[in-house]
Amino acid sequence: PDRMDFAIFDKSGQKPLIVIETKPLGTKLQANSFQLARYIAQLPDLHFGIMTDGCSFLLFGDLEAPNCMDREPFFAFSLD
Repeated sequence: PDRMDFAIFDKSGQKPLIVIETKPLGTKLQANSFQLARYIAQLPDLHFGIMTDGCSFLLFGDLEAPNCMDREPFFAFSLD
């Protein structure tokens, strides 16, 4: 229903495996992760998502409950 910025699909091209949500440089990523949480909730086969501003990256999953994005990223890194 929502338009994703980027998605990585399985070999068939039918199922998104990872969604990448991009924001402008300097954006507080965790505070804006609601859109990524919506994607994970709407797509039963989607279990991972990435929030990035091109420099900082937050990797989220639904590791605690299926189709419910965890509040905290399971991995984060920055290129600076």
